[in-house]
Amino acid sequence: MENANVVKYLCKVLDIDLVKKPRLILSQASLESFISLQPLLAEKLLTKRSAQTLATHNISLSELWSCYQHNPEKGLQKVCCLINARWHGSKKEVRNLSKVKVYFQRQEQRAESQKTLTCSNFPRAIKSEEKC
Repeated sequence: MENANVVKYLCKVLDIDLVKKPRLILSQASLESFISLQPLLAEKLLTKRSAQTLATHNISLSELWSCYQHNPEKGLQKVCCLINARWHGSKKEVRNLSKVKVYFQRQEQRAESQKTLTCSNFPRAIKSEEKC
């Protein structure tokens, strides 16, 4: 029963209507990519359609992060261009990843502030141990 509920949930999230005409269903790798993009969907930084498009190209959150780290200014823009070049016709499924860039910048800032907090607490921790 639990598996059936998981499948039902995935069909809802992926917008798959099994009653209507069947369409392409994501592979396991694509599904894993889509699941990894959930934090971006939750913060409304990606549309569901863009996340599905990225997932069908097996582009996960870690892949986007890697592109950003490699080239913070243009890495995500290049991913966007590559995906849109593969689409034939006037539809551009992934219009812009600038919000994702801001998300990654915030993640870096949080990590840096966490690192600063940890370092500032470190001398106090040493002093506490010396008192013991």
